[in-house]
Amino acid sequence: MVKWHNKALQKKPYADIYASLEQSRSKVMSLQDRSSIVVEPRPPPVGLSSDDHQLISSLKKPDWDMSGSEEKQIKKFITDLWLLNAFMKDIEQLKELETNMEKFWVEEAKKTIHKAKDAIATISKPTRANRKSWQKLKKDMTHFDARISKLLESKEKSDFKFIRRESSKSAAHPSDQPEEYTFHHEYQQITGDMDFLSALSNIQNWLNQLPKTSGKLSSAVSSLRKELESTQQLFKDKKTTEHASNARHACLEQLKKLAPEAEQYSKTHMEDSEQCPSDFIKQLETTIITLQRRMKVYSIEVTKECCSVIGLEEDIHELVRRLTTNSESEQNSVISILGMKGIGKTTLAKEVYRHKTITNHFEVHCWVSVPARSNEIDLLNTVGSKVLPDWNQVEQRGKKYWTKTMCKLLKEKRCLLVFDNVLSRETLDALKIAFPVAEMTNGSRILLTTGIKAFADYSNAHDDPNNCIQCYPLRLRTQEESWEFFTQMVHISSSKKELIANAKKVVGKTGGLPLVIFRLGYLLARNTLVTPAELSRSRERISYGRNQSPWLDTKEMNKEELQKGYFELFPGGDFEIPARRLVALWVAKELVKLKEDEKRTQEEVAYEYLSKLVDRNMIQVVQRKPNGDIKTCCLPSALRELLLRDKGTNSTTRSWSQSTSSDQQHVAYHFDDNDASFSRINGLNTNSANVLHGSYPRSILFFDTREGNKPGEEIGEFLRRGIACGFFAKLEVLDLERVFKPKVPETIGKLKKLKYLGLRWTYIEIIPETI
Repeated sequence: MVKWHNKALQKKPYADIYASLEQSRSKVMSLQDRSSIVVEPRPPPVGLSSDDHQLISSLKKPDWDMSGSEEKQIKKFITDLWLLNAFMKDIEQLKELETNMEKFWVEEAKKTIHKAKDAIATISKPTRANRKSWQKLKKDMTHFDARISKLLESKEKSDFKFIRRESSKSAAHPSDQPEEYTFHHEYQQITGDMDFLSALSNIQNWLNQLPKTSGKLSSAVSSLRKELESTQQLFKDKKTTEHASNARHACLEQLKKLAPEAEQYSKTHMEDSEQCPSDFIKQLETTIITLQRRMKVYSIEVTKECCSVIGLEEDIHELVRRLTTNSESEQNSVISILGMKGIGKTTLAKEVYRHKTITNHFEVHCWVSVPARSNEIDLLNTVGSKVLPDWNQVEQRGKKYWTKTMCKLLKEKRCLLVFDNVLSRETLDALKIAFPVAEMTNGSRILLTTGIKAFADYSNAHDDPNNCIQCYPLRLRTQEESWEFFTQMVHISSSKKELIANAKKVVGKTGGLPLVIFRLGYLLARNTLVTPAELSRSRERISYGRNQSPWLDTKEMNKEELQKGYFELFPGGDFEIPARRLVALWVAKELVKLKEDEKRTQEEVAYEYLSKLVDRNMIQVVQRKPNGDIKTCCLPSALRELLLRDKGTNSTTRSWSQSTSSDQQHVAYHFDDNDASFSRINGLNTNSANVLHGSYPRSILFFDTREGNKPGEEIGEFLRRGIACGFFAKLEVLDLERVFKPKVPETIGKLKKLKYLGLRWTYIEIIPETI
């Protein structure tokens, strides 16, 4: 029993193991915004030269006098060469090869074709080769046949697949497949299908005309018919053949040749014995089985993957424009993509690096993933080994010669150098020395990605414009974009309205950070059905552990702005802060300072300041106006919870709450339902006059969703008592927006320092004459 088990294990193909690994890899990579295997973006796979393709495509069977076996061997050689050449064209259209197995297979295929060049040259001669050359030709063709067999067997045994990844969002790259391309592609498919059916039909008609003179002939015909049916089913399987269009077309051309050959055979040999038709039919069957095998091996699978570029479409377009535009008015020689960890800096850089306009515009491309700890020598060695010819010689001559050689390259060729994950000033200093901007006069560019804003600000502060780095900040995704990204990984039936509403709240807690959205989607995508319990567990994980780390960095870098910007006073959850409400508060509190020569209004400067906060990943845009301006925004939930945690405030949901700023000068009251009572907060049902517990606020904001007259009456009484007791003497901002019919007391005129009174959407009936 043990012996049998061991034999079974020995016979078990590696394909089972590899197929399992391949399935897992494909599933993970379909979810990820970056490959788990590919460390760096690579240019498309390097295949054969255009001259090689042309040489093979033009190769034909020579018009020599030769025996039947010689003709058969040359015909097989040419057919195999054509089919492999066609598949190499398909491979060259892939963006990249994802595994070492794929790369190794392509290299072996290239070697196979290159080793066949002597045979190609001999066959291309107009006269038959002499005996010695003929013997070498036969030997070369035999070796070629053996290498082809190894290529086919290696792919069949390991069962790996060439993958072409397409975004599940068809609009992600609209320029890649214009309307005329789609029409042409569909027309080719329809024409190819018709040609294929016609080729099969011609062979079937020929078989029908054959006289069934013996059981052997009938058996041969029946066997060939079965193979024709199998070929038809294989050709119909679009997943197998459609995406290797050149290989598919080459196989079709070989099929189309079989019917005329059969007709010619009938005219020449039908008067002979029935043995001849049987042998010829067996030859046809062998040829068809050979084509079937090639069609299976020479295939490319298309995988739909989540579109991590959602929300980056405009950024891709703008960066491509800046990198390819030679304008004296724009400092585009060095551009740095800025943003917090997990916001998509590397993803954006990859999309730009692979963009067709970029690959066509730049002669030299180089991508360098900078390690967290790197020194100048290692960095220069990495770049030099990728872009400089005779690198070993340059390396030995030292840094000065390296710099001189690089400057020469930047002048002679248009280069794009991408440095991903630049984390230190030392790295930037090394880059400045190695790649002087003054030498980049022919359109060469450097693209950086960094999450350290202070580092980028330091770079921009240099007086020398040749050292200037143009910063390109990357924003958080909007709530709509976040939901679209999430639903590409997790499917929830549209009929489950309540579950969708809860899922949107959970996605909203991600703050629009793609890394957190991906982690959330990855957890939920493991299960076929998403349940409320799973959503609840996922909601708790969003704000803790590694998901919290990026927000901690953002909070530490922007403490001052977060404390003075009123953000912690606004409700959490899915509350949308109107941009104009923020701007009005900032202007009233004079948080926006105008320069002496400033020609803009305070409101315009305030809106610009809000945009800067968005660029620093402090604020998430929720909605934009038709002109692109910010309409509503919010403080990301994770960031808000960190602020409340620092203050020791409990963020647990309840029907009412009171928020105060860090300096205790700004107060906000939140009422979420009709069970909330103002008296329960400030003791208005007692004789105590100290309704604010001894504080003298400069700002009071109300967020009240209650209906009826009671809210307006309670708030009016609160204001009357506070003014009477003198606790609002320092009040500068009173925002009652959306409080239903507030009873504003006449005594409000006593608030001499009041600068802003917000009454939007209050439906107020009486405005005091003292205002």
